[in-house]
Formats: sequence, structure tokens, C-alpha cells
Amino acid sequence: MRALRSIIAVAVLLGPAVPALASDAPRADAPAAAAPGFALRGFDVRDVEASGATLVFDAEVSNPTPAAVALAGVTFGLEVDGKRVFEGTLADGADVPPGGKVAIAFPGRIRYADLPGLAAKTALGRKVPFKLVATAQLRTPAGTLAVPVVYDGELSMPQRPGVGLHGLRIVSMNPFDAAIEVSVSVENENAFPLPAGSLQYRITIAGGDISTAALALPEVAPRGKAVVAIPLKLSLRKVGRGVVKALKGDAAMVGLHAVATLAGLAWPVDLEARLPTRR
Repeated sequence: MRALRSIIAVAVLLGPAVPALASDAPRADAPAAAAPGFALRGFDVRDVEASGATLVFDAEVSNPTPAAVALAGVTFGLEVDGKRVFEGTLADGADVPPGGKVAIAFPGRIRYADLPGLAAKTALGRKVPFKLVATAQLRTPAGTLAVPVVYDGELSMPQRPGVGLHGLRIVSMNPFDAAIEVSVSVENENAFPLPAGSLQYRITIAGGDISTAALALPEVAPRGKAVVAIPLKLSLRKVGRGVVKALKGDAAMVGLHAVATLAGLAWPVDLEARLPTRR
């Protein structure tokens, strides 16, 4: 009987100690240890030209662990409307000390001609949404860790050059023929120069076709404007009475129906304006 009481007493004494010992074991819902990370913070636009721009992406490698890690490399690609417009790689990068962070940057060149629906995007003057998909390889004491990230942003498009009818000049005119000049203007509202281009045009006066040909467009300085004269020789017996009457008057209705091409971008131009007949 005394032996039974001793066993019960020992059990009562040990009972409260068992949960205390069990509480020292790891719990299933305990937070996991922090791991090295890779994050994209933003981007900058540089070297903007009529043909494209360079995007420089800012990223950060963080290391909350007690051991040093190293950036083994980054692979990345940029997508617009589901189309991959450029890809790139970054070789071995910086070492990140325990508890430290390191900022890195990697560039990618984008060509406007590679963007889907470029003509519509520049005509509307809207920003173009893009998606950067990148994967960083982080070298840790336990092995290499792949960290995928996705960054969504918007890219401002350059302003499409403005093409306009600038003037009409009657150089000479007799009962049989006439020499005239139709001036076309090209205006650049961008902060970079526009390269030389071309204009495939059809010119009308008072509704009658006058000429169909091609015109070389000059380079236009940033925030600048260029005016090009198109010299035309007309047979007054062929152009019709309406055209002759318009040229003899103080002003004439001139039409420009063309396709302009600059830096790989082509767009239609359809203009009509009543221009004074300068002599």
C-alpha cells in the first residue's frame, strides 16, 4: 500500500513537468527563418532617341541571415502586350554581408519599332504598360537560391512628329503652264533630334490631283521645326479649270495625302488647308 502511494506521489510530481519539457520543442506554427531576398525598386529612362530608349532597373539584395551571401547573377526580360521585346543577363554581382543590403542596377535597351501597335500608341500619346520578369541567383552556404520577381511599370512614348501644310507659292505662271511650290513643315516636340525620313505624298489643289512623288525629310533639332518646299511644274491645259482658277485667286484649297516615315515608324497624313497664293 505504501509502495502504491509512493508511485502516485511521484506521478503527481512529474505530471506538471512533462508539458514544460514538451514546450521546449519546435512548434509546427513557428515562423520560418528569414531568407535572402531580391526586390525591384523602380527604373530610370536614359539615352532617349527617336529609335528607342535605355531602361535602367534599380534592385536590392537583402540578407537577413547571419552568414554572407553573394549575387551569382540575374536573368531578365521585358514584355509589352505579351511580347518579349528584350532580354538580358547580369553576371556575378556583389557580396552581401550578414544583416546587410546591396543596391544594384541593370540596363536594357528598348527599340520602339519592336513594340506591338507602335503607331497607335504614339498617336494616342498614352503610356505603354510593361512587365519586367527577372530571376536572381543568390549563393548561400546552403546552396544557390533562385528568387523570381515581377515588376509592372509604364513607359512614356515619344511625341509623333507633326507634319503640316506651310504655304503655297506661285513661282511663275503663263497661259500654258505654271511653276509652284507647296511647303511642308515637320515639327519635333521631343527633347531629342529626329533623324531624316521620307514622305510619300499626293498633292491636290481645289480637289484636282497635282503630283504624286516622294520627298526626303530633313533631320529636325530637339523642339525644332523644319520646312521643306516641294517644287511642282503644272500644265494648265491638263490640270483643269478649277485648279487654274484657284491658282489665279488669292487663296487655294491644298490637300496633302501622304505616308510619313521616321525612325522605323510610318503613319498616314491627310491634310487640307486654304493657303494664300503668295507670288
